Amino acid sequence: MAQLVPDVLLLIFTELKDDPVSLRSCLLVNKEWFNIATPILWRHISYAYDNPFLYNPESRSKLYNVIAHFLPNDPVDPLPQNNIILPLNKLSRMPTFDYMRFFIRITPFWIIDMAHLLIKNHKNHSHKKQILEREIYKLIFSKCINVKHFSWKVEKNFCEYPNAQSFFSNLHSLEINWKFITNQNFSDLSKICLNISKLEISNCGRDKDKKSLIKFIKNQNKLQSLFLDFNNNVKDTCTLLSNVIREKGSTLKNITLQPTLNCVSPIFIQSLENILEITLNNKLNKYIDWQEWEKCLNNIKKFPHLTRLQTSCLPFNIESLIIEKSGGKILEIDSRQSLKFLDYTTENKNLIITISKNCPLLTRLTIDVDNKNLDELSMMFSNCKQLEEIYFTTPVIVLPTGNKLLKVINNSPLNKLRNISFSDKWNFSIEGVENFLKDWKSKNRLPIKFTPHYHSERNFYWTAEHDRLVERYRY
Repeated sequence: MAQLVPDVLLLIFTELKDDPVSLRSCLLVNKEWFNIATPILWRHISYAYDNPFLYNPESRSKLYNVIAHFLPNDPVDPLPQNNIILPLNKLSRMPTFDYMRFFIRITPFWIIDMAHLLIKNHKNHSHKKQILEREIYKLIFSKCINVKHFSWKVEKNFCEYPNAQSFFSNLHSLEINWKFITNQNFSDLSKICLNISKLEISNCGRDKDKKSLIKFIKNQNKLQSLFLDFNNNVKDTCTLLSNVIREKGSTLKNITLQPTLNCVSPIFIQSLENILEITLNNKLNKYIDWQEWEKCLNNIKKFPHLTRLQTSCLPFNIESLIIEKSGGKILEIDSRQSLKFLDYTTENKNLIITISKNCPLLTRLTIDVDNKNLDELSMMFSNCKQLEEIYFTTPVIVLPTGNKLLKVINNSPLNKLRNISFSDKWNFSIEGVENFLKDWKSKNRLPIKFTPHYHSERNFYWTAEHDRLVERYRY
């Protein structure tokens, strides 16, 4: 009987990396398949258990029971010393692999869940859960030598754990919740972690507490992605933080600032010469010197590699300037809740025109429109022929209907469009949708999907009859 060589099996199983059921079936075929498929399955688990509660308690308990076989269990170790007897169901023999070596991501959620499921019937369970969590982290720091991503979202001083220095020095991605980490932790990490390429910080605190963060960012040699989420305590612009971002600007491929932009000066934006993705969310609506932003953007020649722009609560002219400075390679724009000025309608039209002129490769678009923008939308659809998905938002209820918008779409050359999403303020009549679908299908275009987004309990204007109509014309 012919057999597939291991390299071919590896390619096949890698294609199944997000299909744990099929992978598990593969590893049951024979020993060779088992040896190749097992590491891929466990790497999937390390991603999937970012949210362990998607899986039933029985499956989680089985997984945690396997992991428990690797915990120190001699009489002098902390677990037996505190009458924590694990694993609950011992295997007939020790596991074939050191499965902990297959983990590439560590987040606290499965560790908390493991302690809860395995300790829930013990007396003094709160104290014992803390002991078990500590032992799991000690196991991780000593055995999970291939981990590249770590999430620090619990109040623990990990830097004091055995093998922590070796573990953290190996990371490429780090996610931190500011309220769970001290300045000393940051200071220690800045000496250990020097090769972080992806950094996410949430709940960034007051300016006086940022020195350790600034030092940490400054020490990174390969920083490519920076995500900063500021809490409500931030009141003033931190020039030092802006400067260190500017210093790293040439290596950054992705930057996210939210939910306010008053925390940094826009001087950093002039250094983003290799940026691929920009996300600027200003939902707190604190005072921002938009003239300074405009000045800095005008001093930029180009964002020649920009492919994705996401904004929220920015002035239209700032969004337009970023798009104008792009190199015509933008694939996705997500523009929401733009700041409303006296001439809102005109500025919104100008944004649509800017997209039309500068984004010929655009495939996904989220934008504020209504029946007043139809001429500009028609021009944009003629120029942005690669659009596949569009999400129409609007600040006002569209009455009497949005049927005119459907006609504009049908008369456009959008042959790749496959999904129209819309907020619950859009109103399409049954007749209007049916006429659209009939015309769309007559042109032999791809089946199209309508996706309503419910911001309240239900969409008053989109009914089950609409859904049945769309489903009937999809095939």
